Amino acid sequence: MLQKKIHEVRVNLLTTFALVLVMCAGLAQAEEHIIWVGGGSGCDTDSLSQALSDAGNGDEVRVLNDRTYNDAPYTISNSIRLLGGYDECGSDTIGGNSDLRGNFNQRVLEVFNPNPSASLDVEIARIDVAQGSTSASGAGLAIGSNHAVVLSDSQFVFNSSESNGGAIRVGSGSTLELTGENEIVLNNADEDGGGIACLESEVTIEHGTAIYNNGAEYGGGIHADDCEVRLYSGGTGNLGVRNNTADERGGGIRAINDAVLVLDGSDSDRSDPSLPVTIRGNGADLFGGGISLTDGAEAALINTVIENNVTEALAAAFDVGLRSSLTMEPDMDVSCQNPGASNLSSCSIIHGNAAEDEGRGGYVVTGGFGSSTEIRQTKILGNSVAGHGGIIQAQNGANMLIENALIADNETGDSNLTTNVIRISGGPPHTGITEVVIRFSTLANHQGGLSDDTLIDMFSGDDREARLGLEGLVIDQPGTTVVRDRGDGVNELNRAACIVAPETDSMEALATSTALVVQLLDQDPLLVDPQAGNYRLSAGSPAVDVCAMLPVGSPHPLIPPQTDLDGHNRGVANSDEGESTPFDVGAFERLGEQVFQDRFENG
Repeated sequence: MLQKKIHEVRVNLLTTFALVLVMCAGLAQAEEHIIWVGGGSGCDTDSLSQALSDAGNGDEVRVLNDRTYNDAPYTISNSIRLLGGYDECGSDTIGGNSDLRGNFNQRVLEVFNPNPSASLDVEIARIDVAQGSTSASGAGLAIGSNHAVVLSDSQFVFNSSESNGGAIRVGSGSTLELTGENEIVLNNADEDGGGIACLESEVTIEHGTAIYNNGAEYGGGIHADDCEVRLYSGGTGNLGVRNNTADERGGGIRAINDAVLVLDGSDSDRSDPSLPVTIRGNGADLFGGGISLTDGAEAALINTVIENNVTEALAAAFDVGLRSSLTMEPDMDVSCQNPGASNLSSCSIIHGNAAEDEGRGGYVVTGGFGSSTEIRQTKILGNSVAGHGGIIQAQNGANMLIENALIADNETGDSNLTTNVIRISGGPPHTGITEVVIRFSTLANHQGGLSDDTLIDMFSGDDREARLGLEGLVIDQPGTTVVRDRGDGVNELNRAACIVAPETDSMEALATSTALVVQLLDQDPLLVDPQAGNYRLSAGSPAVDVCAMLPVGSPHPLIPPQTDLDGHNRGVANSDEGESTPFDVGAFERLGEQVFQDRFENG
């Protein structure tokens, strides 16, 4: 009896082991299940819709490039890989992409599961999506809620939504990652996001993606609503966000409702650090030809070029609206930055943007309504305003810091109205005081009209207040007044220190205390060759070694940035003794520039 039981146990164990092997083999086979789609021999089906319906979790649908697939809409309802571009069924040979079309009467592709708790992981590669049309969102690709999609080496073209997301719409809780070489071009949305619209989701766009020639009412290229967008693409060709248009705001990108926008050309994993992120040639009829932020949106721009964007009215480059914030600066440790080279070599630059309507006031950069803007180590060059207005505007309780900047070669139009390089408008009690600080920067060679020949205009109406701080400036604009005071409200200059300018009386008159006025020189700064675009200090410039650090604890501290616009050290500080060697003012440290030149001349 005992032997019989032992035998039965052995048989059961062997049977169980065999079943486990069969199950494992079946699972392995299921994990590697490939469905071939196309019209050739060896294909499982010629219907992409059927293949997607049959595909289970972990399956791979491989699509031949031998035809145009017209039986849209296509729905992905499981975690699969949809891979196009195959020349033959059963072969790994890749040719051109597979072409999916909606024939202008259907959405093309959707990631959706009727179970609201389902979360899909989907990969789409080498698929071209065209001619999608829908009254809903996402004419090319609609991603439902709580899914993760990776899209690579694909193109979206001629898709149109009557709602949001002409090419792609990303739903709440989902993520979309674009890798490889993608094009999102010639798509349109009647509302938001001609290229991409995302809501309460995350979108990552690695180097190699081009978003261009799309259009929408808001956010011609990208519209982010409480969404996190990370953009790493730019440089050559159409890479980045280019030539998109918005009927209202945000020709390139619009971010609203606590959205987070990160443009980073320095990331060694996702970007090409030798090339900056590019926002170029976009346009909006009202605000933000390049970028528009409002309702608590946040933006960080690192190694970013904002160039040749246009608007009919305000903020050709970008506007920072209600409770929003923006920082713009380079990463000086990557090869993209080229110190001492031509002005346009910088990897943080606002260049060639234009407010084009001669009949309306326009600006290039604006901040307002409780917003915060910080621009560091950035060149603001060659921008223009056709009518009245200015290059930079801060209003209605905005806070703005401009540090280590070169503001030069910009142009304004009609000086019969209020036209200045910088316009500061006081904030009312409900938004707070408008505060602007400009430090260690160079303002030079402005073209066109200036009201009362004034560079900085401060205007505060009744019950409004504005404050301005100026430190370490070089101003090369002969025959102009630095600042003027207008309006019945309160305008205060609460700092004027270490400045070389064509005149100093206007600053001394507006300063709230003589103790706040330190080392103002009304002299020619003797720049190397401003007419040729060289705004560095010559050897005999009065801006060389003009100031020393006044440390924290002093009645009125004066601490320069550690480096200049080119990344060279300013003076040598001794924090223990609260002293430093003398440092230069303006955007460039003379000693640093000379050391840089010697390095090349001697090596």
